Amino acid sequence: MLGKKGDVMLVTILILIILVIIIMFVDNFALRGCRRDSECGDNSYCGVDKECHTHPVIEREIIKERVAQDLLFPSVILGLALIIAAVIYKWKVN
Repeated sequence: MLGKKGDVMLVTILILIILVIIIMFVDNFALRGCRRDSECGDNSYCGVDKECHTHPVIEREIIKERVAQDLLFPSVILGLALIIAAVIYKWKVN
């Protein structure tokens, strides 16, 4: 139907498309660092980018101390304001 040149071009294009797909598959497979968490170390996990990443360490004690320090001054001001308001209220009632 297409003739010899048309058939050759069609087969050539199909072979090129298949080669490109195979090269993309092999390249993608070769670039992977990991596929599962078990392929990484003890303190690592396999990320979406197929690389091993270490687990982040959250130090909760430091966070608690900092929150306590950050809220100490405002709580002292609020406490003093409540005491002053109670004293003023008591003087006005008497």
